[in-house]
Amino acid sequence: MPATLQFQVPSTKAKTATVSEYLEKLTQRLKLIHDIAIQSSNSRHQRNKRLYEKKLTQHQFEEMIMSHRLLSAFSTLMSLLA
Repeated sequence: MPATLQFQVPSTKAKTATVSEYLEKLTQRLKLIHDIAIQSSNSRHQRNKRLYEKKLTQHQFEEMIMSHRLLSAFSTLMSLLA
């Protein structure tokens, strides 16, 4: 709740705006808020995508290292048995 309503402080703005002016300002503010929300959503999406791809690449790299180690161990074992 705004402080002016909580403490019953009189508003310093003149209340001479018409309904059409109020609606125009409201529409402008809603468009601004919508644009900010879209921009924030897009930046969050890009960040999440970047983090996902980073983890995916790291995981694939770890799989490659593990398979290389297994192949090396298997090759060593086969050479000892031969």
